[in-house]
Amino acid sequence: MKRIRLEHISVITIALIPLIYLAINPSFGQDQAGDIDTWFYYGLAKSFWYHWGHDFHNDYYETRLPYIIPAAIVFSALSDRIASFIFSYLAYCTCAFSLFYVLSRHVSRPTALLATMLLASDLFFMRTVGWQYVDGGVLAYGSLTFAVLTAAATSQHRYAIVALSGFFYTSMLIVHLGSAPLGLAFLGYSILVFDIRKSDWKEFFRLLFFALLGGIVCQIIYGMLNVYLYKTHFFFEDQQISAAKATIAIPPSLWLPLDALLGIGWWLTLHIAVWFAAAAMIIAWLAKIYKPNRFQSYCMWAVFVIYSFLFVLDYFHISLFLGRDGLYISTYLLLSYLFIGSILPQVKHFSTALVVGSLFLASLIVRWEFGAELEGQLIAAAPWQIGLLLGVLITGVRLIRTRIRLAFATVAAAVLALQITWPYRYEGSIYAAREVVARIVGKTLPYFVFSDTDPIYEPVVIGLVGSFTPRAWWLVCRDFPDGLQRFVGQRTIIIPSSNSDAAEVTRMARSVVPDAMLSTANRIDRPEQDFWVYSFLIPKSPLLMPAPRLPSSVGSVEGGRRVATMGTNAGYLTYGPYVMVAPGRYKVTIKYKSEGEAGSWDVVSIAEVLAKGSISDTQGEAAEIVVTVDVPNGANDVQVRTYYSGHGRLAVESLSINPIDPPAAQ
Repeated sequence: MKRIRLEHISVITIALIPLIYLAINPSFGQDQAGDIDTWFYYGLAKSFWYHWGHDFHNDYYETRLPYIIPAAIVFSALSDRIASFIFSYLAYCTCAFSLFYVLSRHVSRPTALLATMLLASDLFFMRTVGWQYVDGGVLAYGSLTFAVLTAAATSQHRYAIVALSGFFYTSMLIVHLGSAPLGLAFLGYSILVFDIRKSDWKEFFRLLFFALLGGIVCQIIYGMLNVYLYKTHFFFEDQQISAAKATIAIPPSLWLPLDALLGIGWWLTLHIAVWFAAAAMIIAWLAKIYKPNRFQSYCMWAVFVIYSFLFVLDYFHISLFLGRDGLYISTYLLLSYLFIGSILPQVKHFSTALVVGSLFLASLIVRWEFGAELEGQLIAAAPWQIGLLLGVLITGVRLIRTRIRLAFATVAAAVLALQITWPYRYEGSIYAAREVVARIVGKTLPYFVFSDTDPIYEPVVIGLVGSFTPRAWWLVCRDFPDGLQRFVGQRTIIIPSSNSDAAEVTRMARSVVPDAMLSTANRIDRPEQDFWVYSFLIPKSPLLMPAPRLPSSVGSVEGGRRVATMGTNAGYLTYGPYVMVAPGRYKVTIKYKSEGEAGSWDVVSIAEVLAKGSISDTQGEAAEIVVTVDVPNGANDVQVRTYYSGHGRLAVESLSINPIDPPAAQ
C-alpha cells in the first residue's frame, strides 16, 4: 500500500502544478497581447469548422493541422476561457508525463519527478503550453515520440509502436519544420533504447522502415485533409519552406547580432547552461576524469551537437532559431530537461524531490507575478552570464553527495533562475471584443479597418484581428478612414477604435464613403483605456480609380494617364487596387487609348481569374473595355490589370468597378 501511495505522489504532483498556477494567475492558458501568431492559431481553432477553401496564395498557417485539429475540437466543445485552459493543460500533461515516463526508465522515480518539476518551473515551458502557439504542439508531439520509443523497446508490439513514433515525429514536422533537427535526437535515442550495439543492424533498419511507414501514413492523412479543406498542395511542407525562405531573405527586426541576442535573450539562458555543461562533460570524458553511463552519454552528445548546430545556423543568418523571443528554441526544451534529468544526483526519496522542486515552483510564481521587474534586481548579469553560472552548477551537480550540498546548489540555482524573466501581457478585453464582432458577422470573415497609430493598435487590435485567422489579417486596412474605399459592394465593416465619439467616427467614415451607415457601437471595458467596436454598413458603393493612383511596373504618368510607348519593357502598366468585392454582379470598365497590338487585360482575385481579354487597337482614340463579372461568393484582393506587350502605345486613364445587381448583405 505504501509503495502504491508513493508512486501516486508523482502523478498527483505533476497533474496539480497547472491547477496551482491557475489559482495564482487566472489568465494562465490565455494568449498574450501583441503576439499575433498566438492569436492566429486561436482563431484557426475557433473557425476551423467553417473557414475552408483556397483564398490565399500560401495558406502557411493552416498547414499545421496536427495542432489545429485537436485545438478545434476542444474549442468547439467548451467556452473560450475553459477551452483555453483545458487545451493548455492537455499540452502540459503530454509533455510533463512523457518526460517523467522516459526518465523513469533511466533514473530513479524521485529523480524523474524532480526533473519534471524543474520542467514545470521553467518560465518558457509554461509560456509554451500556456498559449496557442505551435511551439506547444512541437513539444507535445516530440514528447510523445520519445515516450513511444521508450515503450517500444520493451513491448511485444514494438513494430506497431515504432510506426506510431514515426507518425508523431511527422506530426511534429508538420506543426513546424524548424523541429527537424530533433530527428537526430530521436535517431540517437533509438540506438540507445534498442541497444543497437548488441542487436543485428538488420533489426535497426527494420525498425527504421516501420518508423518511415508511420510517417508516410501521417503525410497521407494530413496531405489529403489539406487538399480537401484548403484546395491546396498534398505535400504542403513546401508552403512552410517558402515562408521560411521569405522570412530569412527579408531580415527586418527578426535579425539581431549574436552579442545583442545573448544580452537580451533570457529564453536562451537554460540552453546555454546545458550546452556549457554538456561541453564540460565531453571534455572531462575525453580527459578520462568522468565516465558517463549510456543515457548520460546520449544526452550530453545530443545537446552538444544539436545546440551547436542551431547556434551556427543563426550565427551565419541561415535560420532564426535563437531569436524572435524564443518562439522556436522553446521547442527544444524537452531535450534540455532530459539532459538535466540524466545528470541529477540519484534522489532516493520523494520528499526530497518535492522540497527541491517546490522551491523552483515558488521561484516561477514570483517571476510570473513580477515579470521583468525582477531583471537585474538580485544579480546584474546578462542572460548568457546567468546561463554560464547555471552551467557551472549543472556541471558540478555530480559532486553532490550530501543534503547540505544539495540545499546549497538548489538555493543558488533558484536565485539565478529569478533572473530569467518574461513580461507577460494578458489582454482579456480581446476576448470580449471578439465576442462582439462574432455576434455581428456570424460565421463569415470579418473585414477590419482601423488606424495603426491608435493607442489600442498594439495591445488590442492586433490580437483581435488575428483571432479571426490569418485570412482576416491579410485583408485589413490600416489607414482609417481612407481604407474604406477598398470595399466594393454592400458589406459590414468592423472599426475598433479608442475614439468614443461615434458621431466623429461616422463623419470620418462618410468623408470617404458618403453613404456609410453606423450599425452598432459597443464599448469594451479595459483597465488601461476603454475602447469601442463600431460596425458600419457600406452600401452599394462603386469604385473609380484614376490610373496614376494605381501601382505600375512599367511606363510613366503623362497628362493624368499611365502611358507606355515603344521602347518600354513589357510588363504591367497598371495593377491593383486590391479591393474586397462583396457577392454580386459588377461592371468593370477600363478607359484607355492604344495604338497597335499594345497588350492585354484581366480581372483577377487571389483565388482565380474572373475575366480576361486582349486590348484592341483604337488608333489613338479614347475607348472603354466593359465587362460584367459575377462573384457569387465575393472575392478578395481583386485586381484589374493592364499588361503592356512592349509594342505600340498604351495609355490607361482610369478603371471603375460598379455593382449592377443588389448583392446579399453580409
